[in-house]
Amino acid sequence: KRGLIMPLLYLAKVNLNSRIFEVYKKNLSIEEVCVEIYKTLSNGIEYTDDEKKKYTDTYGNLAYYSRDIKYSFQEIIKHDNIIMGKLVKTFNKATETLNEISQKMVTTYNRESVSISFYYDVYKELITFCERQSFGYLQFSKAFSNMLNICMPMYEFEIFLQKDRNLLDEKLKNIKVVQRVKARLIPPNSNEDDIQLLRSESDYMAQCEDLNAYKFNVEYTSDNMNMDSKIMNDIKRAVSKGYGDMSVTGKNINNRCITINSSQEAAFTSNIRENIGERDFIEESKSLINRFLKNIINRRI
Repeated sequence: KRGLIMPLLYLAKVNLNSRIFEVYKKNLSIEEVCVEIYKTLSNGIEYTDDEKKKYTDTYGNLAYYSRDIKYSFQEIIKHDNIIMGKLVKTFNKATETLNEISQKMVTTYNRESVSISFYYDVYKELITFCERQSFGYLQFSKAFSNMLNICMPMYEFEIFLQKDRNLLDEKLKNIKVVQRVKARLIPPNSNEDDIQLLRSESDYMAQCEDLNAYKFNVEYTSDNMNMDSKIMNDIKRAVSKGYGDMSVTGKNINNRCITINSSQEAAFTSNIRENIGERDFIEESKSLINRFLKNIINRRI
């Protein structure tokens, strides 16, 4: 059908954060952490948050209210190191109702819920999911990491979308003059060969280890940034492997300001058809994970 927009299946990387240097020193193994996650993640774990939300009142004025949000794990199923279930978001939503006594319209708040089904391959540290209305990928990633932190308080986790390096490079070509690069990076969680490669080639990882820092925010400004420099390739490599996110701002060929955000513009995704069932969701998730891992091996980014 013309104009048909198919749902996107996203892929996210679960990273051990606060104790990653213990892994490097062989005092802790990621496999042990995965075993604990598999045992501990369960129904009913909750995380609360709030946000400012805007709405339009009866006079057309823009107004704000505080949205109280509760996230919880529900319908958890575990099998062969896979955890499937739903991350449920429950929140208050502003609406108008007619007061039957005063016969006036009043603003009230209804509690609504929306859920995202997920497929979590614990030992590959990868999660697949689809966005929902009122429940985007940023909220999903933040909520899921906080839920892990709550049920595993001895660790801290960070979740980033996986990126398509080819797509990221292609998008960045639209910026003819790069003026600013911002990046949020963490030390890598991966197999030994990958860690050793990043240790030997990535300046940011050496800085993290030297500082004993497990979160790293950088910002570079320039009249014309060299995006093929070693540090930029380090950043793009880390971001593409699920160890961070980056935004790049500059001018396009028409001299207009443009910003490329790696998660928005270059997420590693798959188009799936609408109204699929659980079995198809599992197969699509397996396919997306295998395609990403094959892409990583072939490219050696």
